[in-house]
Amino acid sequence: MVKLNYSISKVWHTFTQLFREIKPCPSMDRNNYILSVLACMKDASYSPVQLQKILFLLERNISQKMGGPFFHFEPYHYGPFDKDVYREIDKLVATNDIVLYQQGYSNVNRYLLSEKGYHKGMDVFNSYNDEQKAYIKEVCAFVRSLSFEQLLNSIYKAYPEMKVKSIFSS
Repeated sequence: MVKLNYSISKVWHTFTQLFREIKPCPSMDRNNYILSVLACMKDASYSPVQLQKILFLLERNISQKMGGPFFHFEPYHYGPFDKDVYREIDKLVATNDIVLYQQGYSNVNRYLLSEKGYHKGMDVFNSYNDEQKAYIKEVCAFVRSLSFEQLLNSIYKAYPEMKVKSIFSS
C-alpha cells in the first residue's frame, strides 16, 4: 500500500506539472467535451464513479483551458459529484452516442461509446493540442487503473475538501 501511495503522489505531481503547460482551446458544449474525453481510450467502458472522478479531475485541473468550466462538483457520499454529469450522459445515451449496459451480475451501470459517439468524440479530441491529449489520456488511464477504494482514497488525499460528506470509509 505504501508503494501505491507513492505512485499516486508521483502521478499527481506529473499531472500538476503537465497541466501548467496546457494552452487554452476554443469553447465547446458539455456533450462534445464528454465524448472527447471518453474517446481517448477506444472501447473502454466506465463506471458512474469513474466518470464522475475523471470529469472532476479534468474540471479542477484543465477545464478552464478547454472552454470550461463544464461542471460544478460538490462533496457528496463518494467524493466529488455533480448530478449534471448524469444528465449529460443520459442525453448522450438517448442520442445513441453512449451505450449503457450492466456488466455481469453486478447490476452496476457501465458506459461505453458507440461507434457514432467515438467518431464524434475523436473529432473533438483531435482538435486538442498534444499536452491536452496527453493529460486526458493520463487521467483516464489513472482512474481506470484504480479500485473503487484506491480511487476514492487518492481523491480524498489530493482534495480533502471533497471528503466532507463522504459515507465511504477505508
